[in-house]
Amino acid sequence: MHGPCDSARKSSPCMQNRRCTKHFPKRFVESTTIDEEGYPVYRRSDNDRTIKKDGIDLDIREPPVEKLSFYLPNEQNVIFSDDDPIDDVANRPSVKESMLLSWFETNKALPEARELTYAEFPLKFVWKKQLKRWEKRRTSVFSNGRIFFVPLGTGELYYLRLLFNVIKGPKSYDDLKKINNQNHLTFRDACYALGLLDDCKEYVDAIKEAKAELTNDELKNRCLQKLEKVLKSCGRSFHDFPTMPIPLYNEEEVDHSNRLIYDELRYNRRSLLEEHQQLLMNSTVEQKSVYDKIMRAENDAKGRFFFLYGYGETGKTFIWNTLSSGIRSRGDIVLTIASSGIASLLLPGGRTTHSRFAIPLNPTEDSICNIKQGSPLANLIIKTKLIIWDEAPMMHKYCFKALDQTFRDILRFKNVSSIDKPFGGKTVVLGGDFRQILFVIAKGSRQDIVKVTLNSSYLWSHCEVLNLTKNMRLQRDQLDAHLDELKKNSEWILAIGDGRIGSSIDGIEKVQIPDDLLINNCDDPISAIIESTYPDFFNHFSDIDWGEQRAILAPILDMVESINEYMVSLNHSPEKTYLSSDTVCMSDHSFSDLEHVSVHVMLLRNIDQSSRLCNGTRLISTRLGNRVIEVKVLMGNMAGQKMFIPRMTLTPSDARIPFKFQ
Repeated sequence: MHGPCDSARKSSPCMQNRRCTKHFPKRFVESTTIDEEGYPVYRRSDNDRTIKKDGIDLDIREPPVEKLSFYLPNEQNVIFSDDDPIDDVANRPSVKESMLLSWFETNKALPEARELTYAEFPLKFVWKKQLKRWEKRRTSVFSNGRIFFVPLGTGELYYLRLLFNVIKGPKSYDDLKKINNQNHLTFRDACYALGLLDDCKEYVDAIKEAKAELTNDELKNRCLQKLEKVLKSCGRSFHDFPTMPIPLYNEEEVDHSNRLIYDELRYNRRSLLEEHQQLLMNSTVEQKSVYDKIMRAENDAKGRFFFLYGYGETGKTFIWNTLSSGIRSRGDIVLTIASSGIASLLLPGGRTTHSRFAIPLNPTEDSICNIKQGSPLANLIIKTKLIIWDEAPMMHKYCFKALDQTFRDILRFKNVSSIDKPFGGKTVVLGGDFRQILFVIAKGSRQDIVKVTLNSSYLWSHCEVLNLTKNMRLQRDQLDAHLDELKKNSEWILAIGDGRIGSSIDGIEKVQIPDDLLINNCDDPISAIIESTYPDFFNHFSDIDWGEQRAILAPILDMVESINEYMVSLNHSPEKTYLSSDTVCMSDHSFSDLEHVSVHVMLLRNIDQSSRLCNGTRLISTRLGNRVIEVKVLMGNMAGQKMFIPRMTLTPSDARIPFKFQ
């Protein structure tokens, strides 16, 4: 029988270098097995055994927790007898030797102490209860600090607790109220200045910050444009109020009382006709065949359902541009949508599927789109001649079902037979490549993913598949000296997608990467790939054209974070930390982000697609305010445009927890 060892008895003979040489305690297993080397792995069930201490069930959880007391200034707890003179009690030395006050004193004396918050302090310091002071830890053993909970109704005490979780190294209560070299009267004001509170006042402050970069006329006009949007949503306009000023719009911002339909009809038909003729002249025989088939279906108005299947560079976007320019040049409506925000930027007048048709973000088998009969969006759908949906394989099959059921319901009032036709008899063209990423299911198997893809939908049996097989880049670059290299790389990528190269080991596909695509002989791979992608970084990092042509892709978020941290470390501009306000609870570490000027960033949310601010848009930061970040767009036809990104509410969904954070 092996006796107690490890943390239970560190002096046990089996212990060497603080580890048990017999590898006890053994891991939990449900049944006895034989390992690869022929040794038995004995059954050891996890039966949740505990011991009781003071009526509390305890197990061998670690690390230990240090409970950190705190209080408002001059409100520390004091224990005394009924007959003790009150002056003697107040003047006791122990009154000024509390855990909190000792933390302030330690911050004054030791620079390394000022690198920790109150909650982090027990990681590197230990509280000596008898001596009433903090001392440096001499061993690698540490404790987690826990600041006891107080409800919101306690007022300043609650806000003080928030500050203890984020402010490092204060030397007094006044330091806790000093934010960005500005002294605040209360702890609540300090929390607001740090962005820890959800307060309507911050919208006013954000407007004031943006005002510093706009003229009075520009600010007035932007305000009028925002008010006009609100009025439009209520079916009114500034034109209904003769005494009110009218907002000014440039050509790209023209609005109208019949907003949705007018937006789709305000294209320059003459320029679109010229563009359409030029695109037809440049199309291949294969592309012309696809174009003709779709246009015939659109002209017949009988409703057809197509899927345009083609890998990258075969000209799917070329087909979308040709179709949309041809139909719009006639004064008809074509709606171009994509499954992702970044893909929608490549489409003329593109929108995401969710924003255009109000498809639920987490659809079920019974989901429908939030479109009411007789609404402006319903009337837009009725007048639409063609719908183009790019990157369709990325979506769950229930998204297509929701749109199909919604269209049938809306269009049946115009034509009773629409209820029996796919998408209510509208001509719909989906596009994409099943070799690329499909709908993502957390921890799902291959079978789980295939089961929810588009070609598993009941609609697929009504779909006619059109194919594009010619690489347009190779067709255009016939005189290019790198033609052979481009062709070889294209064929290699296509072979990976078709599963014609690589090997399967234990269900994991492995592919040998060619040497010419690898950076070899490097001690630091992250530094090497950054140097290869961003040469002479210090002289070009604020150059928009230079940054637009470069990007590093990574398959997992951990690698993205490592690369981002390295890139940010190369930027020596002053940093600014932005803290979050969580309405469910404030965690020990509020979410925070470090920003620098001239850092390349990417939007992770669709903000304003008309301004090309959507999930995936690349930006460069130019000014860091307290409530807004000023940026310039790094991509597309909006490259170089100045934008303002405010703080906003996010409610991420996570099936692993039974509640949501905001």
